[in-house]
Amino acid sequence: MTYELYAGGINAVQAHLDVAYPTDDSYRLTLKAKTQGFLGRLAPWQGTFDTYGWMLEDGSERPEQHQSISTWRDETETKTYSYSKDGTFKGLKIVEEGVDKSPKELDDELVHNSTDALTAALQVMQEVAAGKSCEGSSEVFDGKRRFKMTFNQAEEEMLEPTRYNIYEGKTARCDVKVDPIAGKW
Repeated sequence: MTYELYAGGINAVQAHLDVAYPTDDSYRLTLKAKTQGFLGRLAPWQGTFDTYGWMLEDGSERPEQHQSISTWRDETETKTYSYSKDGTFKGLKIVEEGVDKSPKELDDELVHNSTDALTAALQVMQEVAAGKSCEGSSEVFDGKRRFKMTFNQAEEEMLEPTRYNIYEGKTARCDVKVDPIAGKW
């Protein structure tokens, strides 16, 4: 899926999401995004976010690894999160400009029973694809903070094609609320 995001008529961000199921019991999500055009010149940013994990017998997803590679101007930061199949957080490695900046310890309050944002979104997308409502919540650890993502079904909308939107038809609008739980806010 490719998205072009517009702000005030300016094409500001391009994002591409790839959802794959390499085997019956695994999934992979890759989101690539970058600022472009006028905004890209003012605030040159790009990011690649990649998660792969297990499809569990109960139909839920659990990440094995999530990697975030973010570049602001010419500075790149890579964060790699590792999880066990039982949901235990195994570790976080942070590399900034080639230098290992990984934390020695992480407070259990930040990481216990957490997931990544891509897996949280996938779970809700699958519910909607199955004809259910966009309801649910997940607790996410992003390397510095823990927050709760709560998804709520809003009214359905009919979209008309415009010069910014090629899709026409019924849509399910899903609102997402982010509530801080712990960490450096």
